[in-house]
Amino acid sequence: MSEAIPSDVFRTLIETTGLTLTPEQFDELRSAYPKMKAMMARLQGPRDVSVEPALVFSARA
Repeated sequence: MSEAIPSDVFRTLIETTGLTLTPEQFDELRSAYPKMKAMMARLQGPRDVSVEPALVFSARA
């Protein structure tokens, strides 16, 4: 897993979103940021047809 993002860089990212965080929230989000980046990388990868579920729900009254 990658290292935590530098505090000043993360603060800039948070400020661009307009979020107002307590110091505890800031530290918690900053520590979770590498995991979130890893999830985003997996979501942006190529998707094969086999990734999608084969079931279709059809509601009948």
